[in-house]
Amino acid sequence: MTVKAQPALSQKHGEVVCVAGIRLDGDRPEWIRLFPVPFRDLEKVVKFKKYQVMEVDIVRPRSDARPESHTPNMDSATLGEVVDTRPGGSWRRRWDILSGLADLHTMCELNRGQREGRPMPSLAMVRPAKVLDVEVDDTPDFSEAQKAMALMAAEADLFGEAREPLEAPPFTVRYRWQCLDDDCAGNHRQTCVDWEVGGAARRWLREHDHETVRRMLRDKWLGELCGPQRDTYFFVGNQHLHQQSYLILGVFWPPHDPGRLEPQLTLLD
Repeated sequence: MTVKAQPALSQKHGEVVCVAGIRLDGDRPEWIRLFPVPFRDLEKVVKFKKYQVMEVDIVRPRSDARPESHTPNMDSATLGEVVDTRPGGSWRRRWDILSGLADLHTMCELNRGQREGRPMPSLAMVRPAKVLDVEVDDTPDFSEAQKAMALMAAEADLFGEAREPLEAPPFTVRYRWQCLDDDCAGNHRQTCVDWEVGGAARRWLREHDHETVRRMLRDKWLGELCGPQRDTYFFVGNQHLHQQSYLILGVFWPPHDPGRLEPQLTLLD
């Protein structure tokens, strides 16, 4: 499991999460999207972490033609090891899994292919040439209809455990960047929907004021994750109903390894 998007509200499914990961059951690693995943309602024994191996039964959805998309049966899920970042080369172990899927496309190529109607992957791992900025904006509050939906989803908890209704994330984080395509004009502007953005914001707001947290988010998602000492990649994925629109699902940011990549990333203040 490589990325877990922030929870969203669905008329059909209630509160759900979209998850992307790497299939390890074939001859070579392949992208997979799991949806819907009722993450906050899962039993603790199957609440997976990022970069954790999971075995789960899946079926192809009828309404989503993207080949990477599958519907999981979370009742069948069992969790395995977590490929974490402890000293001793765990970033290397992550890279060993991901390397075959990196740099297969640029962001411009994905966008062009979608516009021209050519078959393009709905999930990809792309490398920025320049990260121009990270914009951190206040997120609008849920509408009254969304608040009602969130309340209903919280009351429908399958295990009878009380939980707070879903709230809109405090901030929206957007990257402005240039990809490695020769013709890229540097006008990519994409929202990062990683669960960790909202989680970090809520956690930091318990101890810091609004503007301080805004600055902390920019420092983290720009200065740390995209710093010159990192070999930064973006996990990107498009949307079922808007397949020409890709979001940044998460960031892969291992320490720079001169033996693996020539430095490409330029961070602009």
